[in-house]
Amino acid sequence: MKKSTIIAALLLTGVLYGTVSAQTSGVLWIKTFSPGRTSLNDPGIDRASLAALDELMKVTDLEVTFLGSADSVGWYFDGRAVHTDISEAWNDAKRLGRARALRARYDRGNVGVTHENIAGVKVVWKKRVSPDDYEMQMTRLEQENNELNQKLDKLEQDVHELHPVLAAKGQPPLTSYTINEYPSLFDWFLQGGMWSWQSASGKTLISPSLALGIIIDKTSFVLQGGVTPWHISTSEGNQAESFVYLGLKHMKTKGFGMTAGIFRGWEFFTATDNWSFKTTGFSSGIVLKYGVFEFNPALSYSSSDSIFDKEGWKVGATLGVSINFNEAF
Repeated sequence: MKKSTIIAALLLTGVLYGTVSAQTSGVLWIKTFSPGRTSLNDPGIDRASLAALDELMKVTDLEVTFLGSADSVGWYFDGRAVHTDISEAWNDAKRLGRARALRARYDRGNVGVTHENIAGVKVVWKKRVSPDDYEMQMTRLEQENNELNQKLDKLEQDVHELHPVLAAKGQPPLTSYTINEYPSLFDWFLQGGMWSWQSASGKTLISPSLALGIIIDKTSFVLQGGVTPWHISTSEGNQAESFVYLGLKHMKTKGFGMTAGIFRGWEFFTATDNWSFKTTGFSSGIVLKYGVFEFNPALSYSSSDSIFDKEGWKVGATLGVSINFNEAF
């Protein structure tokens, strides 16, 4: 045996023993069989890997499988290429022959084939788990499970102690099924209901409403509007009412919040769309939410014009009642 082969075998053996001691499974290749050869006496075989395998097989608690492999070369007979099916069958025989040669060398192990395009034998090994090792692993897992249960019990106790604090802040208690009621980045809602306004001078508007809100954290940008599908007959003609509103809504808790915004409303003739009076104002109020229903009473400060007179800024009130379609359907 050449000096370089001996050195390589010693190095492979050292690495292999380190691997066996650190791992529970591994793969070793015995390569460079000559084409068509299955004998372990083949001069082209990788002697260093074979010597390392000899050392590996001294470990008695290993399960080993020898998977023969071929280079899938085409076969010829009397100068003619053999049919591919016959050629592949001969290659399988060559694969099995190489695996069986190693099986016979050590008188133990399983035999099979692999279709990796390498001329050699793939040795797959793993350590057997002894009953004592299995019991140790089960004991360790049981201890870890007990520690995890203790941590969960402590967490449940901490959550229970937080309930009075959350109740004092008007927040729902924490449970295993608590859902984040306020998305941290972006959401939206669609609401429908009624909206009304009344000024201290006696002028009023009432209309169905539809609102679209864009939510960022607990604050919403709200665009709301509506027009009456009905009309009132007057001496000047049939009149209807409409409004638009743009504002902000901030929910401090799930059921309570605050609003502020600007609005503009009209009373107009349905035949010509000319207004009989219009108002522009500001409003600020609160939001009371219960389930899918939302109530929004607010104070207003507005200025109104009519076809008969013009009045200055006066205090008034608005009231909105709506249903959140996102939660209702």
